[in-house]
Amino acid sequence: MSYYTVEVNEINVIGTIWMPAIRCARTYKLGLREVETIKQCCNGELNREGIADWMSCHSGDFQSIEDFQADIGDYMSDWENEENEFIFVDLMYPELVD
Repeated sequence: MSYYTVEVNEINVIGTIWMPAIRCARTYKLGLREVETIKQCCNGELNREGIADWMSCHSGDFQSIEDFQADIGDYMSDWENEENEFIFVDLMYPELVD
């Protein structure tokens, strides 16, 4: 039997998109190239500020980002507060909201 290790790098985001200007959520799946670029923004050591800088230039459809949660390699940055995590879940999975 063979075992494989799969590394998933992602950033979960809540913010306001361009058109229509409404609050949305998205998960950015990161490839190795994006991870290396983020590390460059962080001067080699992943940190929340460097990831926020990278997001400001690579947020695509978002005109502003309210908060994010990052899971990149061994680094994990949590939401700024628990409410933002609930907002993310509500926006990503509206069918679960009563």
